[in-house]
Amino acid sequence: MTNRPHPVGGVLVGVCRVKRGSPSTEGEIHMSDEKFKMPLSSYEELTKVIKAYSGFSEPTDLDAVSKLIGVHRTIISRNAGFLTAIGILEPGAKKTLSARGRKLAHALEHNMRDDIRALWQEIVTESDFLMRLLAAVRIRSGMDQQTLEAHIVYSAGQPKRPQFMTGARTVIDILVEAELIKDVEGKYIGAAAKSAVPGITTSDDRISLSSMPVTPEQQSVGIAVPPLQAKLPGLVLHIQININCAAAEVPDLVQNIKKLVNELSMSGKDKITDEPSVK
Repeated sequence: MTNRPHPVGGVLVGVCRVKRGSPSTEGEIHMSDEKFKMPLSSYEELTKVIKAYSGFSEPTDLDAVSKLIGVHRTIISRNAGFLTAIGILEPGAKKTLSARGRKLAHALEHNMRDDIRALWQEIVTESDFLMRLLAAVRIRSGMDQQTLEAHIVYSAGQPKRPQFMTGARTVIDILVEAELIKDVEGKYIGAAAKSAVPGITTSDDRISLSSMPVTPEQQSVGIAVPPLQAKLPGLVLHIQININCAAAEVPDLVQNIKKLVNELSMSGKDKITDEPSVK
């Protein structure tokens, strides 16, 4: 069952999935029946394709990009679907970089580490598929590489074949580059990343809004709230909240999020009683 987003104080939030089953299925995030287009090359090849498209200001066919970087057109073709799905390439028969994709290409070309991290974070937080993968890692308190690769391929609705396993490793590399997960003793766990939005950070167990003001010029902000979990008899409830709101609504977010989660709680002991941290 999937609930519709809930409006709270003008803020529209919420992806809520309820799964009935045995304890062995806890932490599993189920995707839609549609297949997600995965990358089919290594992270290095994928970034090479991104940088290649920055050499064109107009929509370009595969052959032109292939000639520019000296790789076969099939390498570009098999990654174009993924790059389009996550908003790096604009859709169309001929492809061109989006504004964010162009910024990422520039950062990759000059190895600007902070910009690369921040841009990958923005891209991940706007992708429902990637955010659910991140939620799965956090809900399960981490996964080893083999398990995470298999989960990514399964969640994308793809067969467990070598090219898709390569793509799964690339997805992991993206999450690592974004500093949203990290490898700790052979296990990938959720990382408390530096936020791409000034003044807002997240961690695994709390929300923190710093005192840094949001300027009027910043019309809106997006925040990914760490996944929440409630256990009921025969049910495991996973709540993933993504928030897009006007800058003026930021000061009220903490209380609004707390209110929403408490309303969604079906058991008194699952209610949030501690105040989220406000610096």
